[in-house]
Amino acid sequence: MKVKKVKQFGNGYVYALLTSSGKMVETTDTYLPYYTINAVGRRSNALIFPEFASRKDRWMIGISVSSGCPVGCKFCATGSKFFGHLSAEEMFEQVEFIVGKNKDFDPEKSKEFKVLFTRMGEPALNYPEVSQAIEMIKEKYPNAVIGLSTIGVDNPALEGWLEISKKYTDIQMQFSVHTTSEEERNELIPFKKKMNYEQIRDYAERWMKVPNNKRKVALNFTILEGNEFSMEKLEEYFPKEYFFIKLSPLNENKITRKNNLKGVIEEQNLK
Repeated sequence: MKVKKVKQFGNGYVYALLTSSGKMVETTDTYLPYYTINAVGRRSNALIFPEFASRKDRWMIGISVSSGCPVGCKFCATGSKFFGHLSAEEMFEQVEFIVGKNKDFDPEKSKEFKVLFTRMGEPALNYPEVSQAIEMIKEKYPNAVIGLSTIGVDNPALEGWLEISKKYTDIQMQFSVHTTSEEERNELIPFKKKMNYEQIRDYAERWMKVPNNKRKVALNFTILEGNEFSMEKLEEYFPKEYFFIKLSPLNENKITRKNNLKGVIEEQNLK
């Protein structure tokens, strides 16, 4: 893979990479102190101390599943530009690129080594290749925790990942929700064939019945000014025995500015 651009943060890097087939992707290499793994118990993922620890603690690699994305979420910097899905090999190559950049750190010796399918693209729209990439990653790095983030596309992908979770430990599932109003969610995520809240709840109930699935299903809320966030609806649709509610700040970009979106959480992600 060829590096086209790189930006350093306090706790890692983000790369713009060109794959062997000529597709541009975004890949991240970050790390956090191990105590942040207990975000549920602490009810916060904020740092207690200013130090970021190292990749020996929590090492996270975020990979793209496509170049661009066809979904067109109203707050995503990717916008609606879509240049093609990636192959399983191209996803695996992103992991190998980051590991190769950090030869002094052994993923097998990290307290948590995590590969997140969370950068460009919707994993469920590239389901066969994503599933194969998971197999490739777990074969080489058996200790890898796999994180899947989806809008909940209503297709065979979610059923397939439910089966994969029966084979491997530590497959984690996250749904992008952002508001307790389904109407508002449809405006923010203008993809028609996606699961509604009742379907997400039923899926999470089945997910939590798999013995390997130790962590609750995460619901990611980037709460925007003017959008609904109802505690009553959270309790109605998303029972706490199945779900972990994750509140994220809005990462402002040209798309959010174009759509006049403002987040309500003042804290910002690490720069």
